[in-house]
Amino acid sequence: MSIYATYYRTAHAELISLAGHTFSYPPHSHVSVYTVGVLIHGAMELQQGHENRLMRTGEWFIVPPHLVHSLAPRGSVDMLALCIHRDIVSGAADISLMDVADEILLPLLGDGIMDRKTRALVMDGVNSLLSRKDEPPLCCPYVADTRRLLEERPGEIFSTDQLAKNALVCKDQLIRRFRKEIGLTPHKFLLQNRVRMAQRLIEQGMPITEVAQAAGFYDQSHFDKRFCHFMGISPRTYRKAVRVVPVSTGPE
Repeated sequence: MSIYATYYRTAHAELISLAGHTFSYPPHSHVSVYTVGVLIHGAMELQQGHENRLMRTGEWFIVPPHLVHSLAPRGSVDMLALCIHRDIVSGAADISLMDVADEILLPLLGDGIMDRKTRALVMDGVNSLLSRKDEPPLCCPYVADTRRLLEERPGEIFSTDQLAKNALVCKDQLIRRFRKEIGLTPHKFLLQNRVRMAQRLIEQGMPITEVAQAAGFYDQSHFDKRFCHFMGISPRTYRKAVRVVPVSTGPE
């Protein structure tokens, strides 16, 4: 499989570059990051919650944390997605939003990986984040507790019966209320978190054969299948696609 996706990463942000992209991302959410998406070429359907939007060349969009969304290219597209932690956007971190954007965008501009027009589009989206406020808390305590558990411990094995017992409600009630508030079932929410855990383990250099068990998957085949379902590429291809952006520390 050829690498059509490249993942540029700093300590504070991730930039995903997709070239000749045709993969449709299934409904999913980002647990702790805001995403600025820019469509460089082509057309793509973006569904956020109950809203559908046709994205065209030169347009950008924002996906806040926990909002379920899906992406469906119409043919081949080129796009970028800049992911920044919610604490940076809210001002709770010890680094500014604009510094984080410059930290990852300027080296790519300097190396010719990104042109000025594309950077300007990304910065339009970043500037819009300056006025964003954190998302309101969930209204149901047991849904919030279940979500937190699945976010913080994705590598552990949780059955829906166990989650319902922890929440002190019946299984059907938990699934129904969780899907209503989160937009996904507990099982699908857990799977996407396991895939993200697997991404981090792969980036840290853990052998692919060990990642599946560490991230809570049944076996290697199940891991490969679910990773491709959410990411569009295999775990081994993902390892080849990750790039670490050097951060300038200024003159010595």
